[in-house]
Amino acid sequence: MNKKILIGGTGRSGTTILSRWLGSHRDICKIPVESRFILDKGGLIDLFYSLTKNYSIAQSRAALQHFYDLMMYHVNTPYHSPYLWYDFFGVFGEKFYRKEFSAFFDRLHCGTFVGSHLQTEERMWSLRRFIRKHLAKGNIYFNRISRQYFGKQANLPFFDPPEKSVYIARYFSDEGELLKLMGCFVNNLFYTFASRHGKNNWCEDTPANVLHLDFLKRLFDQAYFIHIVRNPIGVAYSMTNQTWAPKKYDQTVAFLSNIYEKLITANSYAKSHNIDFIEIKLEDLNRRATKNKILRFLDLDDDFDNSVEIDDSKINYWKSLLSSRDEKFLRRKLCKYMRYYRYC
Repeated sequence: MNKKILIGGTGRSGTTILSRWLGSHRDICKIPVESRFILDKGGLIDLFYSLTKNYSIAQSRAALQHFYDLMMYHVNTPYHSPYLWYDFFGVFGEKFYRKEFSAFFDRLHCGTFVGSHLQTEERMWSLRRFIRKHLAKGNIYFNRISRQYFGKQANLPFFDPPEKSVYIARYFSDEGELLKLMGCFVNNLFYTFASRHGKNNWCEDTPANVLHLDFLKRLFDQAYFIHIVRNPIGVAYSMTNQTWAPKKYDQTVAFLSNIYEKLITANSYAKSHNIDFIEIKLEDLNRRATKNKILRFLDLDDDFDNSVEIDDSKINYWKSLLSSRDEKFLRRKLCKYMRYYRYC
């Protein structure tokens, strides 16, 4: 059986160590990159809504182009943001990846035509550059532009927009059809990667997984979700050392509070929709009872290669570094979530 295991949390909560430990099991393969291409801006989740509920000319066209750029360029340029160290060609094999992506992407559109992208481009065409270009040629449009640009009219000056290949996006009235296409595409990538490593199941540890539990459950049938929780004070302390999070504790509290509220909503959703979902405390991960709970949840035997050690001292290190004043502040501000996750 191909088991799909998705791990999530707040970020800085232990998703990586949990997936590394699970990946040391005889029959579970850890996917070596976070599946941000599913949940990030321009990823599968945006594409799904742009080709279904939010379908329009501009919305669908932009979503297709953004997704193509994401999957063919951004996740394959490891030395450029926003996907530093990502190299899907290297991870999955360039020939296989291109074949899988093309087969999937071709099902999302009805061909292309040559036209402008003015409705969907995220940059403005430079009037100054256009004028310089046509002045050099002595183009008669310059006078027309000058009259309109400096005259009483407020309309944009006339010019011929650049043209390129534009996708004709499909509208999916049947959301299930699109979800099946998307789920098969991702699972084919991950399952093939796992098979090459002699394993039948895969696990993946993008922190935002639990935040988008509803979408991912529709994307992956019979998926297992593990929410790994850490003491909110420890999470807050760790986040202040990250470039993607605030540096001041009052800002970190505001940042975290919204994440926790969404996580609580996701927890309720999982319970009400009978989803295979458990919450595990990072502080308990090294306990035999906790490990057995995870194995029972996943219906797996205890067959690890012992290559991954969980160091308790690296979990609660913040206690010796955080001042008593800052700890009191964080405890007071995050008390709701500390009570919810039983840390007080």
